[in-house]
Amino acid sequence: MIAGGNQPASPHMPPTDHAVAARFLDEMRAIFPVLGVDAFETPEPAAPTKTRSIRFFLDGRGGKGEGEERSDGFLVFAGATARLDETPSLAARGNRLRERLIASGRLVRQADCYLLTEDTLFRTPSAAALVLTGAHINGRIEWSDADGTTLKAHQIRRAEGTPA
Repeated sequence: MIAGGNQPASPHMPPTDHAVAARFLDEMRAIFPVLGVDAFETPEPAAPTKTRSIRFFLDGRGGKGEGEERSDGFLVFAGATARLDETPSLAARGNRLRERLIASGRLVRQADCYLLTEDTLFRTPSAAALVLTGAHINGRIEWSDADGTTLKAHQIRRAEGTPA
């Protein structure tokens, strides 16, 4: 709906062209998130939906947490733990993301780990995994569901149009 209350008419297209364009858009909406591109994103509805999202788990390399994939990134739930030290390659470059989370109080030091104090949205699952493990890793492979199926496998199934 436009600001004045007028809804513009859809452009005239032959039905076959419309079907081809709609299928192309559907394919791009499935493929782009796998590639890390957020074009054609459909905004999340304001009210929570009843669709069940898949819960993913990371448990290794000194980090442990639960999260879920969202249209705007990867949400890690409060209570996740992160290892204290970082790999030498990460420490040498400086980890601004971890530093910002510590400075904001969302990542607090415990006796032998850091604790995520509130649900935190990361741009990518790899950024979320980096914060928890203190290492450069592929979050699409490290995050997996309760059955051990990786986030990457779920994304590929979605791109192919098969049920996750």
